[in-house]
Amino acid sequence: MPIAHSAFTALGVSTLPSNTHIFASQHLLGTVALMVKAFRELGAADIHVLGKCYSTLPAVHAHLRDEGFKVEERSVHFDSHEPFDRGFAVSTHMFCEKIKSLLEEASTSPKSCKPNVVVMDDGGMLLEKVNDMLVKNPELRSNANRFFGVEQTSSGANRLYEYNERHKISGKGAGLRIPVHNVARSRAKLTCESPLISYFTLPRVLHHVAGARRVDRKNMEALVIGGGPIGLTVSQRLDGLGIATKLFDRKSVVESSSADGGCRPRVPIHCGGDSELIELISSSNLIIGATGKTSVTPGMFPHFQHDTSLISISSSDREFSACDLRQYTKRTNDWNKSVEVVIPETKRSVTLGYSGFPLTFDDHCSHAGEPEEMQLTMALLIASVLDGLTTESPEREVPGMINVGEELQDYFIAQFNHLEIAKIVEEKYGRLAAAYEERI
Repeated sequence: MPIAHSAFTALGVSTLPSNTHIFASQHLLGTVALMVKAFRELGAADIHVLGKCYSTLPAVHAHLRDEGFKVEERSVHFDSHEPFDRGFAVSTHMFCEKIKSLLEEASTSPKSCKPNVVVMDDGGMLLEKVNDMLVKNPELRSNANRFFGVEQTSSGANRLYEYNERHKISGKGAGLRIPVHNVARSRAKLTCESPLISYFTLPRVLHHVAGARRVDRKNMEALVIGGGPIGLTVSQRLDGLGIATKLFDRKSVVESSSADGGCRPRVPIHCGGDSELIELISSSNLIIGATGKTSVTPGMFPHFQHDTSLISISSSDREFSACDLRQYTKRTNDWNKSVEVVIPETKRSVTLGYSGFPLTFDDHCSHAGEPEEMQLTMALLIASVLDGLTTESPEREVPGMINVGEELQDYFIAQFNHLEIAKIVEEKYGRLAAAYEERI
């Protein structure tokens, strides 16, 4: 991964400071395996990893454990009758306790021997738990030398911003007690790599539609919930296949899509609240959620048509209140499957794709993006860790969200463009999408 490796060169770092401990809550994919190995080669004292069941590639999980990395057993925890976020909150709490124990043990250490603590997060939940710990035990902050976080997702960054606001309103002061490098909102990630997600996602959606449909194309009524770049791309592609497609977004402004040069979508756009959404749900037999939040609540279940397919392309299992749907099925710890659900009130059957998790990771993540395709984000993560550990700047040690350096971003963007990664991804996944289109 040339861009990721160049992070070390760009910051002139060949080794990490001694006694550096990294706690990473990440998707356990090939990119993360390469990243944590790089940190070990640079001299990290300890690396703890927490994954999420639905975005864990089994081979990577096994490999990291075989290599001696401290991978949490709950990385593959799943209970179909429990919301994923509730179970993951338990996992992050247990993970956070390891950080607390490290800091407590360092209370009597001389300053030169105190640990450097790095918290890498994907979703904001771990960093929120860490900050709760520091609010309750402020003395622990002084038991570390460097202590900072890195957040890579927009949903995680939003969660941390909201966390700050809640603490201000409650009178507890600023919520974030450590600096958090905001990779999620970096210009490089937003303009270069985030648009690629739609290319990764589209073939999986079309594969599911081609394999699970029970009505032919001319009788298919698709509803895409969420007018962000991914929702726009998918809705336009379905419309282009001759499938009657509608787009719903609660906001009045729908983002333009880079996939068609920023043009307004051809599909009808509907805005409004629950009543408008329910009306659209009742006339659709293919519903795709792309909001990252709960868009369909249990009270809306009776409005599903018979044989409706539900596909999430966002995060966790919250898009369709999936746990509430899974309650109508036998309890299991197997998430890697579509689930047939009968709604009790109406006796109508619906199909919950990939147990309600993002379809990008289905089939045990065997179709997730390759490391070479996601190396820009890895470079930003690595650079943020190195920056936090080595840069001598009071501004970088102030608690709160801090931006990735602009010059560093320019450096990575230039390499991204030089390697033509966007073109390679578009061509590769475009061919996959076209192959599935032929089967619809």
